[in-house]
Amino acid sequence: MYVVIRGNEPAGSPAVLLRDWLLSGEGQLVVAESGFVGYQPTTRSSTAARTAEPDRAAQALTADNTAQSLGNNQWKWTVFLKGDLRDIEGIKCVEYTLHPTFPNPVRLVCEPGNKDRPFGLSATGWGTFTVGIRVHMKDGSHQDPKHQLKF
Repeated sequence: MYVVIRGNEPAGSPAVLLRDWLLSGEGQLVVAESGFVGYQPTTRSSTAARTAEPDRAAQALTADNTAQSLGNNQWKWTVFLKGDLRDIEGIKCVEYTLHPTFPNPVRLVCEPGNKDRPFGLSATGWGTFTVGIRVHMKDGSHQDPKHQLKF
């Protein structure tokens, strides 16, 4: 599914409202639960980058995970953020909310760590679930993407 709108579409129009909702944490969750792939930022030409909306940078943040089987239906996984370097550098901390069966299910990561898996959180477990994520930006704003853990 692609969403394309005119560059001069007025703020508050149905097309802009739909686009913004689809890019929100709630919209991305609906997209993922429907079996579609969520928004994946792409590299734009310098001309497109100059005309992009400057206040939407943090909405390009998405989450992904890696997983490695440990045998006996156990998995070691890492959930992390994806986005443009500028967006990643704007992050202060990431708060992950795991399944309530985990000890200390709310965990805060405030160091970027691995550049290939920034603000990653690793754990082990046997089942998938939706990881709640609150991205606290340095400018005081936040994003609330969710991520369905995949093995």
